[in-house]
Amino acid sequence: MRAVWACALLSSLVLGCGACGAQSQPAPAEQSADPVEAETAPDDPAPDGVLGAMSPEAEAQLVEQLNADPSFQQAAADFAAESSTHPVTCPPHEEWPEGMACVLGGTFTLGDADGQANEQTPGEVYVDSFFMDLTEVTNEAYEECIQSGTCVRQMPFRRFMRPRQPAVAMSWFDALHHCERLGKRLPTEAEWERGAAGPDNTRFPWGDEEPEGCEMALVKNAEGEGCGREITSPVGSYPAGHWGLFDMAGNVHEWVNDRYSECLTGCDRECGDACFGDNPRGPCGGGLERCPRYGMRSVRGGSWYWPLERSRAQARRGSGAPNRGPHRFGFRCARDLTVPDPTVPGDGENTED
Repeated sequence: MRAVWACALLSSLVLGCGACGAQSQPAPAEQSADPVEAETAPDDPAPDGVLGAMSPEAEAQLVEQLNADPSFQQAAADFAAESSTHPVTCPPHEEWPEGMACVLGGTFTLGDADGQANEQTPGEVYVDSFFMDLTEVTNEAYEECIQSGTCVRQMPFRRFMRPRQPAVAMSWFDALHHCERLGKRLPTEAEWERGAAGPDNTRFPWGDEEPEGCEMALVKNAEGEGCGREITSPVGSYPAGHWGLFDMAGNVHEWVNDRYSECLTGCDRECGDACFGDNPRGPCGGGLERCPRYGMRSVRGGSWYWPLERSRAQARRGSGAPNRGPHRFGFRCARDLTVPDPTVPGDGENTED
């Protein structure tokens, strides 16, 4: 057993462990229109890693030496603890649910020290890897939830009702019900920010630069709302950002699971410890029980109605009443890497303030 840990730890620190009998999965890369396969010369096979290149005798000797080293024993214990509590992996692409991408979990800074008051004070969070819808839920998809009797038809903003436009104006409850009907859920604020900011915690899904025009996202600019069109775009009309996700900036604000707090820390209605640590879910755990002083739900991502500044990955906003939504609010769903079979939620009682 100790030899197995030695192999796993050494492989994690160097190139990989061919002798461990498991292949590591690479982090999901941003989608590319022209994927390029790496070329390997026929007579130059790819290496199996440091241990894989050794003879069995040399490998056994190395493992024995490592196991006798007290510092290695401590490192192995730390590695085991971290691996069991923080599994930052994604399954093979062919195992991803249709229409979803795997967002690689990890530790990052939630909030922005240079942002608005409600983004203060930033702190460290960790999220597990999870699946997230590639696009915002469309009118076409939301109509299926309506026809099933699970969701309520939103206010008919006729210019926003084309099949591939993002569904808008539904309540937070109906967004939740749509996701649960499909065996999914709403993402947390921390998960949503991880999806938008990516592994390098950038300001926008494409990086830190602010584009001059509307080539990256549909927002309000000098020409007016929606880049002068005063309407949403069909989902996926703009380049994909981190993890291959579309429209994580602009188009519509997106409901998330968390209750809204006026700041992360340092104000009267702060989120505090509920927004930091491992897999945070915000005030009152984001549940349906009553949560005095935190009656609103959070939305993320900016929209066609607001300037680019509101579309930063770290930008936060409260919803107003969660039992209704304007023509600027939509949503997308998330899912744990391992979930039970999809079930249709029962008739829950809305207990929001």
